[in-house]
Parts: sequence; structure tokens; C-alpha cells
Amino acid sequence: MGSLFWEKRTKDVSADGDPLLPGAEFTLEYGTTTLTVPDCVSAPCTGDDLDPDGGQFCVDSLPLETELTIEETDSPDHFVHDPADLNPKTITLTTSSSCDGTPTEITDDFDNLPLSQFNIEFICVAFSPVNPTECTTRAQITCDVDANDENGDPDQPGPDPTPAFDDTDETFGDDDTTLVPGVYDCEVNIDP
Repeated sequence: MGSLFWEKRTKDVSADGDPLLPGAEFTLEYGTTTLTVPDCVSAPCTGDDLDPDGGQFCVDSLPLETELTIEETDSPDHFVHDPADLNPKTITLTTSSSCDGTPTEITDDFDNLPLSQFNIEFICVAFSPVNPTECTTRAQITCDVDANDENGDPDQPGPDPTPAFDDTDETFGDDDTTLVPGVYDCEVNIDP
């Protein structure tokens, strides 16, 4: 029998390099067997992951000369798969080993990207002389982000072909797929 070791890492500008990231869950498949491998983050480890360090995984008692397929099935909260690692990794163990010795290591780490969120706030400073509870202008706030929460307030129609205007804050980003590190373009249009 053999053993398999791998690591989970993340981009982190507050640390040198790509530090270990605790909290992921993997599946390990071979033949008709599927193991669910949640991250053990402190000793004693009671599941299939025998490594007590968060972000490091080691599984014992795996068959030799059999293709193993390993895939991250659950990312830590507020992190997503690096698109390059969406496909599972495969490996065949050829040497007998154990986790308390020298396990076979997957040297190509599994990586996650952190998610972020930003908010653009529109503040009315000139209220209508006709209706003091209404702002005299409205704003259209658009960003090149798929996930957009407009706080539940309906848009006010603008003149064709101008897109709809509203005068509420716009929040961009969610906990699933958007606002990974990168450059985002936004436009704020005050009702002309």
C-alpha cells in the first residue's frame, strides 16, 4: 500500500509567497472506491486526512499501480478554485509508503483565489424643490462584473436609449465566483 500527500495554497498579499489555506475538502477516487477527505487542522486526525496541519493532506493505505483521481470538491468560504485547477489531478502510486514516513507527494499544489466585494455609494446633496424627499438627480452605476446587487430598489427608467437610472448604492461581488483579484472597470453616470 502507499500514501499520498498534497497541499492547498492561496494568493495572499499580506504574506510572502502563497501560504497554506486550511478548510478545503477533496474526493479521492480509485476503482469503485470514493473517499471524502475534509481537511484535518489539528491533532488527533480522525478522518482520512492524517496530516494535522491545515492546508496539508495525507491519505494512507492506498493501492499501488492503480490510478488515483483527486479533486477539490469544497473550497474554504470566500475562496474559489483557480480555473487552472478545476480539472482533477491523477496519479499512480508505485512505491510503498505511509504518512508517518515519506509519502508520495503531488508537487503541483491545489490553489484557491480569494474573493472580494466593493460598494459604490451615490449620495444625494440636492433634493427636489417640488418633492423634498426625492433627489433632483439619479445615478447609473455600471461595472464589468456579472454579480450585481442593487439593494432591492427598482431602477428608474432613463430616456431611450439610455440605460435605467437609480439613486441607490451598488454592491458588486458575491461569495461564489466573482471579484477574484484583477482589474475592474466601472462607470458612474449622473442623470444628465
